[in-house]
Amino acid sequence: MEEPLSNDYSESSSKGASGSRKCIGFVIGGAVMVGVIVLLVILGMHEDNSESGPSSPIAENPYFVENVTVTNDGDGVKMKIRAHSRYPGDDYFEEKEEKVKNYKLKEDKKKEPDPNERKNDDVSSSESDQEVEVLVASIEPHGDHILHVQITDEANSRFKAPTMAEDIPYDSWIHAFQHKNLSGLEFEIFKNPFGFDLKYKGKSIYNFRNKTFNFLNDFIEFQVELPTDRIYGLGERVHPFNLDSNNKTYTIWSKSQMSPNEDGKPPGDNMYSSHPFYLAQVEKNTKDFIGVYLKNVNAQDILLTKDDPNSEKINVTHRMIGGMIDLYIFHTADPEYILQQYHAMIGLPYIPPYWSMGYHQCRWGYETLDMFKEVVNKFEENDIPLDVMWNDLDYMDKKAIFTVSKENYPNFKEYIEELHKKDIHYVPLVDAGIKIDENNKLYQQGVRDHAFIKSNFTNEALHGVVWPGETVFVDFLSMTGTGLWMLGLEELEGLTGYDGVWLDMNEIENFCEGEYNNLCFFLDDLPEEKTKSPIKNRKNLRKLKTAAEKQKWAAPMDDASKDAYRGIKYHPGGLDINNKSVSMSAYHAGYEPESNPHLTEFNYHNLFAIMEQKQTAQFLKDYRGKRHFILTRSSTPGSGKFASKWLGDNFATFESMKTSISGILNMNLFGIPHIGADICGFSGNASTDELCLRWMQMGAFYPFMRAHRARRSERYNEPYNFKTMEGIKDAIRLRYSLSRFMYTKMWEAHKWGGAVVHPLFFDFPEEEKCYEPDPLDTTFMWRHSLYVVPILEEGATERDAYFPNSDWYHLTEKKKVVSYKKDATEGTTMKVKSTLEDRFINVYIKGGSIIPWQNAIDGDNKPKNIKQMEKLPMDIYVVPNHKGAAKGTIVVDDGEDLDEKNKHYDLLYTPGLFRVNRIGANSFFYEKEFEYETIKSIQVFDYDKTVSFACAFDMKMNRHPVEFKVDKDKKILTLSASEDEKLVLFDLETIVFGGTEDENICYDSMVMKNKAVKDGKEMTGTLETTSKEKKVSYDFSASLLTDNIMNLKVVKQDGFKYEVMDVVDDEVRQVKSMKTFDDFYFKTAENDEDFDFELGDKENGFIMSTKNQPFIYTKNFIQLRTIIRGRRVFGIGERVAPFELMEGSYTMLNRDATSPIEDAKPPGDSMYGTHPFYIVQLQRNDRYAGVFILNSAPMEFKFRKLGGIIEFDHLLGGGVLDMFVIQSGSIEAIVKQYHYIIGKPISVPYWAFGYHQCRWGYRTQEKLQEVLNLFDEYKLPMDTLWSDIDYMFKYRDFSLDYNRYPDFKTFIENLHKDKKRFVPILDAGIAMQDYPIYNDGKEKDVFVKSKKTGEPLVGLVWPGYAVYTDFLAEKADEFWKNSWDKMIAEVGMDGIWLDMNEVSNFCDGECPEFMRWLQMEWPLPEGEFDNTIYVPGHDFLHRKTMAMDAYHSPKGKEPIPEYFLHNMYGFYMTKATSKIYTDQNKRPFIISRSSYAGSGKYGSHWLGDNWSKWEFMRHSIVGIYNTQIFGIPFVGADICGFLSDEIVNMCKRWVQLGTFSPFMRNHNNWSSHAQEPYTNTELMFVYKKALHTRYSLIRYFYSLYMEVVEKGGVYFRPLLFDYPEDDTVYSQSEETFLIGDIKVSPILDPDTETIQSYFPNEDWYEFETGLKIKSYDPKVEAGEFLSMHSELNSGKIIYHQRGGSIIPVQSQHENPVMNTVDLVAQALELQIAPKTHTEVARGVIFYDDGETLDSKTQGKYDECVITYNSGTVKFQCLNPSYEYLNHDIELTEMRVFGSEQYESKTKGCGYMKDGSEFSVNLEYNTEFQTLKVKLENPIALTKMEHITWDDIKCKNQDQLFQLQFSELYVFQFFVKK
Repeated sequence: MEEPLSNDYSESSSKGASGSRKCIGFVIGGAVMVGVIVLLVILGMHEDNSESGPSSPIAENPYFVENVTVTNDGDGVKMKIRAHSRYPGDDYFEEKEEKVKNYKLKEDKKKEPDPNERKNDDVSSSESDQEVEVLVASIEPHGDHILHVQITDEANSRFKAPTMAEDIPYDSWIHAFQHKNLSGLEFEIFKNPFGFDLKYKGKSIYNFRNKTFNFLNDFIEFQVELPTDRIYGLGERVHPFNLDSNNKTYTIWSKSQMSPNEDGKPPGDNMYSSHPFYLAQVEKNTKDFIGVYLKNVNAQDILLTKDDPNSEKINVTHRMIGGMIDLYIFHTADPEYILQQYHAMIGLPYIPPYWSMGYHQCRWGYETLDMFKEVVNKFEENDIPLDVMWNDLDYMDKKAIFTVSKENYPNFKEYIEELHKKDIHYVPLVDAGIKIDENNKLYQQGVRDHAFIKSNFTNEALHGVVWPGETVFVDFLSMTGTGLWMLGLEELEGLTGYDGVWLDMNEIENFCEGEYNNLCFFLDDLPEEKTKSPIKNRKNLRKLKTAAEKQKWAAPMDDASKDAYRGIKYHPGGLDINNKSVSMSAYHAGYEPESNPHLTEFNYHNLFAIMEQKQTAQFLKDYRGKRHFILTRSSTPGSGKFASKWLGDNFATFESMKTSISGILNMNLFGIPHIGADICGFSGNASTDELCLRWMQMGAFYPFMRAHRARRSERYNEPYNFKTMEGIKDAIRLRYSLSRFMYTKMWEAHKWGGAVVHPLFFDFPEEEKCYEPDPLDTTFMWRHSLYVVPILEEGATERDAYFPNSDWYHLTEKKKVVSYKKDATEGTTMKVKSTLEDRFINVYIKGGSIIPWQNAIDGDNKPKNIKQMEKLPMDIYVVPNHKGAAKGTIVVDDGEDLDEKNKHYDLLYTPGLFRVNRIGANSFFYEKEFEYETIKSIQVFDYDKTVSFACAFDMKMNRHPVEFKVDKDKKILTLSASEDEKLVLFDLETIVFGGTEDENICYDSMVMKNKAVKDGKEMTGTLETTSKEKKVSYDFSASLLTDNIMNLKVVKQDGFKYEVMDVVDDEVRQVKSMKTFDDFYFKTAENDEDFDFELGDKENGFIMSTKNQPFIYTKNFIQLRTIIRGRRVFGIGERVAPFELMEGSYTMLNRDATSPIEDAKPPGDSMYGTHPFYIVQLQRNDRYAGVFILNSAPMEFKFRKLGGIIEFDHLLGGGVLDMFVIQSGSIEAIVKQYHYIIGKPISVPYWAFGYHQCRWGYRTQEKLQEVLNLFDEYKLPMDTLWSDIDYMFKYRDFSLDYNRYPDFKTFIENLHKDKKRFVPILDAGIAMQDYPIYNDGKEKDVFVKSKKTGEPLVGLVWPGYAVYTDFLAEKADEFWKNSWDKMIAEVGMDGIWLDMNEVSNFCDGECPEFMRWLQMEWPLPEGEFDNTIYVPGHDFLHRKTMAMDAYHSPKGKEPIPEYFLHNMYGFYMTKATSKIYTDQNKRPFIISRSSYAGSGKYGSHWLGDNWSKWEFMRHSIVGIYNTQIFGIPFVGADICGFLSDEIVNMCKRWVQLGTFSPFMRNHNNWSSHAQEPYTNTELMFVYKKALHTRYSLIRYFYSLYMEVVEKGGVYFRPLLFDYPEDDTVYSQSEETFLIGDIKVSPILDPDTETIQSYFPNEDWYEFETGLKIKSYDPKVEAGEFLSMHSELNSGKIIYHQRGGSIIPVQSQHENPVMNTVDLVAQALELQIAPKTHTEVARGVIFYDDGETLDSKTQGKYDECVITYNSGTVKFQCLNPSYEYLNHDIELTEMRVFGSEQYESKTKGCGYMKDGSEFSVNLEYNTEFQTLKVKLENPIALTKMEHITWDDIKCKNQDQLFQLQFSELYVFQFFVKK
């Protein structure tokens, strides 16, 4: 082997004068900037220790900051950095101060340094020898805990490491947020010399100030200082976990090097992988760590040194020979969180198939198939579990990949198929090199298609040498290369039927240095023709190493010369970087020396393995349709997303076994959790019986367990070869017993990132002992639960084990060995024994854990593989902590499904309660029950209390008996299913148990006491429990409030009991009924009888009963089950679901959930609002009943249909049972009675019925103006322009960004002049920043409090950290009004949009110093609401919202937990906002996302964030139905969809549908395509026609709305409201709907222009033409389906007018208006659609000023009733003296439909109220059979008496008309309607 390249440059001492330097300081993510003057002393660099690696060519920092630009709204900076030769002295500067946005820069300066002044005395004068002159640097936070620093050449392109695999870092997905970090993190930038310092709590944690910094063309060096020497990572290498920082060098460069023990000296001991990431503690014995990832894949050294050997501080010096500085700093969080962030950035780990968690057997030396079979047979004979058999090179034909030796492995695939039948899998080795063979089709195709990496000397495929001889290597940057690789994998699959692939030698390893035939390491196994090259005139790379080349040490990296890299003076690791690999000057597809010079192996060497892994993974998934399994030797950041790994070739020694621990720990840091070592050792002397047993025992806890041995050994590593085989079998079976636990933790790492195996200090960072070599290098933890303590020394039978301060239990002995000590600062060290005769390794469970266990150790039918584990039932070990709580998780799936369909259970335990929760609302897989979900037992450790009852609740909340037994000697409580039952995880909700001191809800019943009845309308009594355990009493009452409403109430007598306030007025609770209980058929238990009740009515008899049904009322849980005689159920909001609800579960817990489609299965699909009201259709189609549960705790309603009855479970999370039952009636009557209970809706302004335009993304005032201009330009009507959070300053509530909206007041004034309105958004979270709103709220003490701190609870929303207004606080109204006034002054607005008020919180509960983004696991239960008997929705209650134990502080009352007020936050926010308007006698225009029963009294609603999909357009119809039923009539959806890109054709149809929506607004996301009407010509045409239709009908819509405001009810409704006895209408609720007397038939499917629309048995007319399309038939009940057609681009809307109606229209055909103000002066037209068989019709027109609150009560309105009968129209206005906005409501014409009898008429007449007469002209349309009645001049409705065209003379009509149209006569015609 040739000597390595020398590093023969000389060092330059660093010299400089001290002086004033510029500093830029800021708080990370915030706007608080600190201007400071920092004195920097340029320290001389210490000499490099000879052991620490090659020294730097330059040892100083020649750079200063030339200018600074603030980026990302003050959140980051971008700098130009320039090099100069030397630092000037103090007299060089003069005083100067400047300000760049929020950065205060201060500097003493007299003249600018000359950038051209160069230093020439240290290096060659060659340009390439000098530092890069101008650099650009950017420093930007990504969220709160990631800082991105990038430094590169301004003038020349540098190689930037590509992203091979990444997810979104949990912190980064809120990159745009403006955070104020709570922990006091600061960042300072220094100008001269350039540097920065990251500080935490005032202490430097990452200091690049006054440190070495060099940036040359091919050498980059920078140095930072860390505060402690606890540093981990920088792989791959063999070394203790804590890196030695005493002048050591660690090389990062992938290289085939067989497990050398790292000594930190050159030549480097770098191994197979490159991971430039480290984790370091920033202050000893704290949880505060920092992670650093240098995203640079070029060869590099990292030097760890100390200026003072006695100091904890260390210097970390990075030296790279390519690329740029691309640095990610993950800071000030615990190690787990930092790893989650890092893993998400590089790519979350993949989840391998479940079988890969079993035992794997391999050997290099299975030379024939018979030998291979013999191994399998001996495993079976010795009853040893086996999941996977492996092959090394032996199976190949002459060691050529993608081949099988027909001679040695005949019929191999047939045998593999036999293994598959036994559930044994097969994985073969595949090396990187493809054999050069003229008969090799793959090789020939690759040459032809240029699929291989190319030599820079021949411009042909580069030739190397590996096992088959001369080889080539696939170019994975080439499409033909990846295709060739996949073809090879396909051929191998056809030959073997493999289940996974083992990728070896993928560093790339090459037995030659660079290229064949340079310097090659020829082994005996290589073919004889190895020395012959088929390529002529090959240049020998060694001959290029001339003296001249050696002298030139700084050639440009991408010089077009053939061997540019040879000129590089600095060689990381001290060896030629070609060493054992291919030539670094080789190149990849797309390489061009001038235009694309970076595509060389010099840059891509470290990426070969991940490119290979990525393509292999893609092939396996696509080809096999299952999860893939890949094992790799080489890896790089992101490899874990595609592959598992083993630690490479090791040795059969105790030392190698021990060092494998740090190797496993490191790979978990690097995001490759499925990691293992070759158990019992690969090389060296054969393993001994003792060594192999100890290693198997420990290796059973490797995430990946495989034994592998090199050939030609005295003994191989199959378990049956050892005398200790029985112990090895026990070790493997112990692993299998825990395989479900292990797989679960692998799954969670796949989903959330983080380590699966980690050191003790991850859980106990404060304990000093955890950082010592023992236990750090001798033990490990499994995901915070299991502690593995192996024996690592030969001959040892015991060892010291350190147990941190916690409760610890021995896994197999099930006993506590160490107890938690209060106030202790350290744990316990104790001796633990383990002889060779002991069956199991010492493994301990940390207190607070729950572990699934499947006993694979004992019994007659022990499983032989993972598949057979599915037959084993599960024991669940509950191991409480010192507080008595425990938690754990279990993932259940089929182990191979590519879609990862799974059940992710979260198990919680608190004394007396074991709960099963379901994680992941949208991913929980309910479709299949797996056998191993059966629970054999639940064993609670350390339990010796008496248990007197226990029961289980299934998911339907049915109770089941549970057997219980307490072993007081072993202190274990065992819970198991009774003899005739079984416990199944799939269906288990809760197990409750307790003793005589506890409330027994398992076998309890209640009896009635003290029953008393008053006047037959009111009842009181007491309910008492009857069990032998603790007695509980409840107050019971029943009241008949009206003839149709009964209220039943049960309240627990002791303990906290929250009753909902402000929804039901006291007046409603007054008894006004004229009926008695007998009329209600109400019956309940007599004294001393078991409590139940039933009620009904005379017509229907029994309606509702609780006889023999469970009724449970305990702390934070109420269950009331009723039996209802009914058929259909409607209501229970808010959700995306069909109108008629399917059987199942319906959660009510307000969440920021993006319109999940309801499947009626847990986890719940609850959304923004809670409306615990439902309607049941009884046995008759036209009879309904309603039920309202007044409760605001989290709740769930479940129902199932049982023949003609419905079983209904009301599951409430506490509070009281306050139930209103609305007796049977029509569905419309039920709804109106409900609105009477909760309060009728408030009226909105008239202009609200116009069109609204919004988008998240109108980022500037100019953009808003542009939208207005384009609406005007294209003559598109619009009433209201909206703004999402764009207008705010840093997303702060009640603020305006004056930089982007500089003259907003003028803009709003002009908007109003243009007769338009403005509505901005307002979120619930108040930015926790130093600004007037927050400061005022803090002073007034109006924020919701954290129970943990007593201070305002801290959440996270768009502005960053935020607090939430407590609207019940004493000064809340004052605070809200003050804030509102400020906003009016700054912004000006006509209404408000209340968003994120569920409330939304990007943290779960409350924000700690760092958050577990997207980690759905439930926390260890600590608070009262963390573990309740029932969790509605089966999802973590705190998810994306406030902590449930946060509290509100109403004046004069005890604090109320958020748990009881959560569902009402939006209600109270709307109420407080509404009050500001109503106090001014103005109608509020408030659109709120969150709502509760009664919210309609204060505001309106939109359906929240929907999707631009056809199905969501359809769902919006039902959303509007339900919201109106819930008492909020003004509602709409985001037209065309908010999320994802709109489909133009869908948008056309949605606009037509939205025409009839009460609230019509287009709104979408900034990242989606713009969808304003003018963005597409065809869309605009359809849009304009739709808007003209809407504006023509606004007067009608407004009249309908105001009737609902007055009387309750709905006006946008399904057909079943009006035609309940027509069975067909029940299937048509999503297809067609009524708005008043208009029937709309929207087209809701793509590629559809013709639909079949159902028309009930009624007269129906085309709305626009008046043509009758169906007539009423008195002989039938049913209607019929009619074919309707609307071409997509025609703009035609399918809508019809019902017979018997009169509808006002303000036509937009000739002079369309631009807003609702213009409608005021526009005259009306009437469309009269008579009933054919009676020739009558009726309509109502309501008008007022559109702004006055309660206009009708104040008499500021008019309402005109218009009636028609046989050719005569009468006008009756109820308040004719009202003056309507200085205008009369005038009529110009009428169209009478179905008027063929008047075909010959041409004249008619009319009479005024004053008796005067006028004439009208008649025009008959033969085609449509309509009569147009035209007034010669418009006439006010209030002045007209009637118009007629009867045959009798006009002057005689008045008397006749009066007779026919008495009020009684008119209304008789409309009884049916």
